[in-house]
Amino acid sequence: MGTEYNHEIGYESLLSDFKRYQKQTPRGVSLQNKRNKTIVLKFKINGKEKSKGCNCTFTLDGMVDALKKSNKVAEALKNVTSTHSEHLKQIVFLLILD
Repeated sequence: MGTEYNHEIGYESLLSDFKRYQKQTPRGVSLQNKRNKTIVLKFKINGKEKSKGCNCTFTLDGMVDALKKSNKVAEALKNVTSTHSEHLKQIVFLLILD
């Protein structure tokens, strides 16, 4: 029996899955692992980087939910123009991330 194998277990598997989901996020939005417990969405508004928790745990289900939410945020960023107020943007993102 050889000693070379490529089986990932537990935490290693979650990390590789998370990296795969990070690559699938739309342009302008990224996923960040926060202390291996939750997932945070990062994006820019008016040139300022924002981080918002998306109520997604660091599990496979949480990663799928975070990816869905990142797509919604990217779509909202396209639709929100610079003429909208910051308050309106906050309301849009609160609705998307809940």
